[in-house]
Amino acid sequence: MLLAGLVGCGNDGARCVDGPELVVEPGERSKPRALASAVVVDEVTHAGGGEAHSFAGGLVVRALRGGEVLSADDRAAVIQLLGNGMPDGLSRGEWHERVNDWLNWLRADPTADVAPMVDVLLRIVETSDDEVLRVYALQHLGMVRHRVGDSSLAARVDAMMSRLAAEPFDPVAGAALMMGCENDGPTDDSALRLAESERASTAARVTAIHVAVDSGDVRVLPLVRALATENETPLVLRKAAVYAIGRLGGPADAEVLSQLQGEEGVIEAAVAAARKRLAGK
Repeated sequence: MLLAGLVGCGNDGARCVDGPELVVEPGERSKPRALASAVVVDEVTHAGGGEAHSFAGGLVVRALRGGEVLSADDRAAVIQLLGNGMPDGLSRGEWHERVNDWLNWLRADPTADVAPMVDVLLRIVETSDDEVLRVYALQHLGMVRHRVGDSSLAARVDAMMSRLAAEPFDPVAGAALMMGCENDGPTDDSALRLAESERASTAARVTAIHVAVDSGDVRVLPLVRALATENETPLVLRKAAVYAIGRLGGPADAEVLSQLQGEEGVIEAAVAAARKRLAGK
């Protein structure tokens, strides 16, 4: 297997691996990309060890930071690495950063077929036990959904977003709801149901309230009025509720906000902003 060391590693966050130095002459910036493709394809084909995998991934990221577009072989190799999962020798944090870098670069070419990337992202969301990685995958799915030309694949994405948004116990329910709405996916009562669910995480309920507000769903008002005035409501959820009252409420909601007089910190600021919005209606 062909392996080369990274030039100047340590200054840009790239992982250092011992080996001969890769020298790039001025005007020859295509060489790192070609070498990255060769190394990664070799690694994927021959199923090398974790160190080789880490080096290959780092070299791809380094080459791409030069602003080059991925070749078809590069794309296929990186997608294969994504599907293979986290290698030995990387922490979860390092793996998350690397995956996010790869996904950003995979999306960078507006002419590339995103179907293979979408297929891997769906697999990550549906099978991974890594919550952070699942959220990353959902976010990137949301950003490329409009580029999916295959109607059956697009239907899989939409169905998964809707299903997850309706599962309050799933920690990524809020992210799925948000991504589905941003792509005009079917939301029906998903936001309202998730906001109302006491089984859902606080973060998911906050997201659901914001989605309901953005869609102008006034049916959420009874819920947010109650949440805003209950002291046992988590602080971030109360703040979201007050925000929703300001956006969706009417003159009568000034009385609800008056019950929050004397609150301090973020709630006080949220109440002041909500009062201003109501007064402007």
